[in-house]
Amino acid sequence: MKVFLLTAAAALALLALPALPAHADPTQTIVVDSTTKSVIEGAGCTSGNADCTLKVHLGTQPTGNVAVTITASVAGKVVWLPTVGAFNATNYATDKNILILGRSDVDDVDEDLTLTLSTAGADDVVVSVHVTDDD
Repeated sequence: MKVFLLTAAAALALLALPALPAHADPTQTIVVDSTTKSVIEGAGCTSGNADCTLKVHLGTQPTGNVAVTITASVAGKVVWLPTVGAFNATNYATDKNILILGRSDVDDVDEDLTLTLSTAGADDVVVSVHVTDDD
């Protein structure tokens, strides 16, 4: 008969439940005013391009500083400012205006892409963006 001695950590590891997928129980949420936006290539943020502002805030008061990052599914078709939304316990529920601007290009084709907003502890939020060509 063999006897095995396990440390408490090893015993707990053997009994561990399967890991939950990332963001399975988020403690934070990213809130946007719309999950679809439509902008005009090269138009800036004018009255004819009024859908260029994305309003973003957090759903829960954080205990520290939280950065919401934005990535595009297709590079070079749009720019957004600011590039990161910074939130804290004081301003988490206040909308930050993210300007989405279509970049001019040489073709005469409309483009569709997505912007993904991410932060630790929250599910990603995906915003569909249609860019109307100006050529």
